[in-house]
Amino acid sequence: MSGPTVDPHRHSPELDPSAKAALIDFVHEVGAYPTLYRTVIAHYVGIVMAADVFLSYSRRESKEFVARLAAALDARIKDAWVDLEDIPPASQFMEDLKEGIGGSDAFCFVLSDGALESEYCLRELEYAVERNKRIIPIAHRRLSVTPPEPLASHSWVPQEGLFEDDFDAGVDELVVAMETDIDWVRGHTKWGQRADGWQRGGHDRGALLRGQELADAEAWLAGQADNKPAPTASHTEFIVRSQREARNRTRRMLSAVAAALVVSLVLAGVAFWQRSVAIEQRDNANSRALASVTLRAPDPTLAVLLSEEALDRAETPEAEAALQLALARLGRQRAVGQGSNFNAVAVAPDGTVYTGGTTGKVQAWTAEESGEHGFKLGEPRTLATLPQSDGAAPVTAIAMSSDATNIAIGTDRGPMRIVTGDGSEVRTVNPGSAVSAIAYSPNGTQLAIGGQNGHVTIWDSTSGRQQSSLVTGDTPVMSLAWTPDGRRLMTATDGGLTQLWNVDGGQQLWTQPGGVAAMARDGGRIAVANAVGQDRGLVTIYSDTGERLVSIPSGTEEHGALAFSPDGAKLIAVDWNGVGREHDSRDGERIGTLDGHVGMVRSIAFSPDARFVFTASLDSTLRVWEMNVPKDMVTFSVGDSSLLAAKFSPDGERVAIGGVGGWAIFDARTADRLLTFDAGPGVVFDLQFSPDGHRLATAEDDGRARIWNVDTGKMVSEFDGHAKKLVAGIAFSPDGKLVASAGSGEVEAARIWNPDDGTQVRALTSDGVASADATGARSVAFSPDGSMVVTGTDKGAQIWDMPSGQLRLTFDGHGGVVSGVVFTPGNKQVVSVGPDGAMLLWDATTGAVKADLRHDAGSPIRVDVSSDGRFAVAGYSGAQAAVFDLAQAELGGSLALIGGHKGKVVGVDFSPNDARIITVGDAGVALLDRCTVCRPLPELREMASQLVVRDLTADERERYVPVQ
Repeated sequence: MSGPTVDPHRHSPELDPSAKAALIDFVHEVGAYPTLYRTVIAHYVGIVMAADVFLSYSRRESKEFVARLAAALDARIKDAWVDLEDIPPASQFMEDLKEGIGGSDAFCFVLSDGALESEYCLRELEYAVERNKRIIPIAHRRLSVTPPEPLASHSWVPQEGLFEDDFDAGVDELVVAMETDIDWVRGHTKWGQRADGWQRGGHDRGALLRGQELADAEAWLAGQADNKPAPTASHTEFIVRSQREARNRTRRMLSAVAAALVVSLVLAGVAFWQRSVAIEQRDNANSRALASVTLRAPDPTLAVLLSEEALDRAETPEAEAALQLALARLGRQRAVGQGSNFNAVAVAPDGTVYTGGTTGKVQAWTAEESGEHGFKLGEPRTLATLPQSDGAAPVTAIAMSSDATNIAIGTDRGPMRIVTGDGSEVRTVNPGSAVSAIAYSPNGTQLAIGGQNGHVTIWDSTSGRQQSSLVTGDTPVMSLAWTPDGRRLMTATDGGLTQLWNVDGGQQLWTQPGGVAAMARDGGRIAVANAVGQDRGLVTIYSDTGERLVSIPSGTEEHGALAFSPDGAKLIAVDWNGVGREHDSRDGERIGTLDGHVGMVRSIAFSPDARFVFTASLDSTLRVWEMNVPKDMVTFSVGDSSLLAAKFSPDGERVAIGGVGGWAIFDARTADRLLTFDAGPGVVFDLQFSPDGHRLATAEDDGRARIWNVDTGKMVSEFDGHAKKLVAGIAFSPDGKLVASAGSGEVEAARIWNPDDGTQVRALTSDGVASADATGARSVAFSPDGSMVVTGTDKGAQIWDMPSGQLRLTFDGHGGVVSGVVFTPGNKQVVSVGPDGAMLLWDATTGAVKADLRHDAGSPIRVDVSSDGRFAVAGYSGAQAAVFDLAQAELGGSLALIGGHKGKVVGVDFSPNDARIITVGDAGVALLDRCTVCRPLPELREMASQLVVRDLTADERERYVPVQ
């Protein structure tokens, strides 16, 4: 039970010491009531009473109940402050009541109509709220009115019925409520009383806390978290002033110390200003530091883990941007295993992954899925170690028998070994040369072994006897593969030839230049990485008769490994730099990238279900990639015509696409064609839906802009005021009553006209804005509120006032042509792009540049901003689109890239109601996909937790994570 404490700063009449001592003893010994008498005496002798609870009630309705309640609490060793005597109110009396409230751990309001009407009860409640006291309403009588806050929203005691329905149970429930977080509440009362005494004493420094008391108070304040009641301003001021006085005492003691030490103390004092603030600042700093480290992390999975760690410290903008970038880098990668420099990988039907590398160990990794997209590699176990007299023999090749019972292991020294899945040795085979490649025949009865001397030997896998040999050349054999019938064998030598052999007779069936090769599982196609001759730099797919089927520009001259997917539909080609490219094996189209290795990949293996790919690299990592990543991507079939623009309907359900030959409208989810307009040889350069979604405006090459009814496909009106010049940009006003169109090759920046009848409302004209010989793209956009129009011309960008048509601002930040412009929500900023390579974010009032964002995919052509103004997407001349975070513009750089286009990306558009983007390539490809990095932070964190299921290692923590 809390006891009374003496306040030396109370102003009371001087008493004889013996009389004062007697009164103090009386106050300590008196029972739970009459509390008022006890308080008056305590005030007289300078004592502040600390109670467990203050009872506020209506004497008219609840006096007997409160007396009984106080006695019951006293029986449970709970001290109640309660006034049971009818003493007329007085100013000093009210001060004593306030003191009683301030000195109590909890404030109980005995609910009755009379208490809710009592001025004094309500004043007591108001003071308890001001002091942030724990408030517990007592359900004594049924109420005719709803009580005010905070009584209405706090839990009543009891929660159902009235207190006197079961008085003893009600007292028990009240005691439980009083004792919840009792240490925190008692601290609230204790430090509140000390703060009151300090304030009454005129802020005397002698009453401030010091030593252990100050440390206890600081610990109490720093531990507030979600504890209730919250500290008051008096608490904080008193403790902070105590901290300040403690620092001042320290400074006075160390006044003779050098200036550098004084500065350190001042900085330490600032950091110590308030513990909670210091912790927040520390966490923010650590978060930003970790975010900075994340951007330099060599591995995307590590980058994701570090960005999650940064967000755990504090959700700073830098940490969020780091997670966005890490997820974009992660791409298809799902897990990473660390080990030696890996040369070989094989996957068993049960999903066990076997690897071998320079340490001479063969390791088995358990692999399991985790979550919707996650994947986890367990700690590897060593299956075998191949020692030699002068150390371990590096493992150069691994092959698994068709029944998965035996594993053949080749090294660069001496014999080859065959072991079982538990590592037991079956036999040793001596091919007479260092082994560089191995392949079991489909039925498992034969074993082809390729040597570094260019020879291939065929062995009986049961007896271990050699059956035949092939001489492929004089350079190491890099690849081996059997046809399904076991009669033919593909070989490929380093920098030499890819050949198909008849195994029984040893005849060559066909030969092509190439040093790394792979065969489709059905044996009908062979992919060859050409490193020499006229096909140098190509990956070529041949039929089993040697007919050239597909040639794929690989972007590099040297490859480390090739692999077909089990169904043969895809081909993975990994270059010497560790970059993997996923292609459609039918037409060679590039459909994905495996970017994460920093060294050559020597071996590739698919999981049994073909969902995952495992790559073993000389960078000492085994990486797992997800092939069938669920995507919202939609490809629109528009034939062979060049495309120039695409826009979403206002509800995001349809997409309009325009280009050479006219325009068409598609279902945005299914890509079903809904409506087509054939313009013959005409060209649609730009288009936009009306705000109600029923009309479509088109900008065309015959100098006309047209309005179409998208429900019927009929033209509503046309505008021919551009004098047969090319119309390159078009936009509806937000209310749909006006249309702005920009024409190339004329002095007007844009024209404003009525979409109902095609009549011109005004021309936006200013000397020097455009020129008679102007060429290139043009763009125009209304501000979100319709009060302004921004235009892009060969003389920069301009902002015009609507409806006057007066020029407000000229922006020349691009130093010339502006090909794309758009306002951000709120009308205050504009995003523009031009052939100088920049995406600029600038102030629509002053023209001041806020951010300069760039990407190395050529020049940006068009730009759009998401509906919330957070993200921007730009289409580039280098066949890519890039997404930027405008909220983190100062950090620079793109968050994600959108590829898959053939030719320039000439059109981009965000959906109005979700994070989807449609991008248009001028060679006839329109793609719609979900912008992963545009998701809200909680979704990004959930995605990260699924995609990267491992934790930071101890070494990674020590290397990258700052100590708190």
